[in-house]
Amino acid sequence: MTNSRIQVGLSSPPDRSGLVADLMVGSVQLAEVNSEDGPLRIEFCARPDGEPWALDLDDLRAAIDAAVR
Repeated sequence: MTNSRIQVGLSSPPDRSGLVADLMVGSVQLAEVNSEDGPLRIEFCARPDGEPWALDLDDLRAAIDAAVR
């Protein structure tokens, strides 16, 4: 849904009561946007290799904007 390397998709995980927006970099989940506990919140995921995420800020902003629409 974005034209950056961060892709946004919707999913319905079994442990959530509704849809969530998944922010993905390739096949690795960067974060999830959900409103499970009321207000929208973003939960960032650790990288599998243990390294920190280093992302273009404009790409991240665009992905988050797309996730909350």
